[in-house]
Amino acid sequence: MSYGDLDAELRRRDPSRGDAGLLQKYGQPLGIIGTVIEEIRAEALDETSPVPRVNAMMPPLEALVVRGRERLPGKGINDFLISYLRLLGEKTPEDLMLREKDRRAAVERIHADIKDWQDWSILEKLARE
Repeated sequence: MSYGDLDAELRRRDPSRGDAGLLQKYGQPLGIIGTVIEEIRAEALDETSPVPRVNAMMPPLEALVVRGRERLPGKGINDFLISYLRLLGEKTPEDLMLREKDRRAAVERIHADIKDWQDWSILEKLARE
């Protein structure tokens, strides 16, 4: 979904929303989602935490929002992508972010992981709280 698609969907759900103007304003909320997912992963690795261990491999959902023409997430998300790729065993994920072809392949892999993820319920629960 592009930033424009996200904006259109939010306005469809809430017709009182005005025009978003610069769509980069969604970067901060997406960054918050990325930070929450990182925290969930850390909690899942803590044996004293009630967060199920399977969540240690939760993919970065915020990567679904992409720039319209490029069809890639903005560069501001790179740290989240790198962190996840490192979890997957990638030795030099920073290098993948430098070349568009490699970054595109990494993002496609992450998008597939997001699609295949079986349980987003922990994020749903947090969103309702």
